[in-house]
Amino acid sequence: MNNAQKWKLNKREITIIAVLTVLTALEPLSIDAYLSSFIDISETLDAPVKKVQASLSVFLGGFAVGQLFWGPLSDRIGRRLPILASLALFSAVSFACAAASDIETFWIARFFQAFFGCAPVVISRAVITDAFPSGKILLAFAILSMAQSVAPIAGPAAGNMIRELLSWRHIFCATGIAGILSAICTFLFLKETRSGSAEKGGFFAGCAEALRNRAFVSGSVAGSAVYVALMAYISNSSVIFMREFGVGGSAFSAIFMANSAAIIGGSFFISGKSGQNRAEAYLKISFAGMAALSAALVGVSLFAKNPWAAAAILFCEMFALGALFPITTNLALKPFSGSDKSGTASSLFGFFQLASAFLFTAAANRLFDDPLALVSASLLACSVVGIAPYAMRRKGAQSRP
Repeated sequence: MNNAQKWKLNKREITIIAVLTVLTALEPLSIDAYLSSFIDISETLDAPVKKVQASLSVFLGGFAVGQLFWGPLSDRIGRRLPILASLALFSAVSFACAAASDIETFWIARFFQAFFGCAPVVISRAVITDAFPSGKILLAFAILSMAQSVAPIAGPAAGNMIRELLSWRHIFCATGIAGILSAICTFLFLKETRSGSAEKGGFFAGCAEALRNRAFVSGSVAGSAVYVALMAYISNSSVIFMREFGVGGSAFSAIFMANSAAIIGGSFFISGKSGQNRAEAYLKISFAGMAALSAALVGVSLFAKNPWAAAAILFCEMFALGALFPITTNLALKPFSGSDKSGTASSLFGFFQLASAFLFTAAANRLFDDPLALVSASLLACSVVGIAPYAMRRKGAQSRP
């Protein structure tokens, strides 16, 4: 397949990408839209702000667990029905979040909002491996990565506007309505891509098959490192720039938007690259670049303490992460293209990302008091861990692009 063919999508592929773009945007919107409302929620529910912040961890926990359910289920009964069912339940629970009268009810509702909301994300990855030829899978994942990078820009702004005009409860009402509209879009435009049902053996057999696949394991290690790196930055970014460097809210918003644009740029850059060997080459280059930039960021954290130097380095790091998200997803899931275990592989891949982020950030927060040092060390460690499976792999027969 030549480069022109890799970039050329037919009408069916464009329709699938458009629907999946809508579906995958629900995750970042569900996370980012309510961030500006923590204090309001704390006052309304008469709970400490830390307990409201804990709802984000509860959401991530539900998202991790849910993937292990919805991915294998989509292997058994198809992709379309689980997406439609999960979106209906996601919308119902979103309205429950809006109606919560105490923090415990809010936690429970957020957990199940994530449990149901993760299904469109994990199944979307399986749909791509079902519906796209191997030469276009990287392009499809890159487009989805760009869509997921746009949502963090729009989510906080939209959520803050709804909060100021109405209330924080209306943010979750809007999320519920978004789920309903996504279900309608799926019903009208997304056809079933999974033919037949998975072979007998169940979830554990599918996991065992995935874990025996070296390409999947290497891609999952690299993909988890990329996700950990991003979460380490996002969770500490406001503290670094606003508290440590004294940057104002408007300037921080501009920095955050620039970083999101860098991620989009990295995904766009890699979208035209294809082939197993070429993808691995770009992965090694990206991780090596991240390691060098992270070493420079360590220097800034120890000596310079300059916000704009840190912002410039982090912009370049985010560009590399933007390229690495679709590359690692492609490398991990490409072996399951057309397989009856692609949903299970996708769920396992996503679970590893979220579990790694949770464990790593919990440990890192205990080791570092300086948030910039934490982010610098995290990015450096993740770049080393991410490249390790490919750098250490013995040379042997490799598949042609």
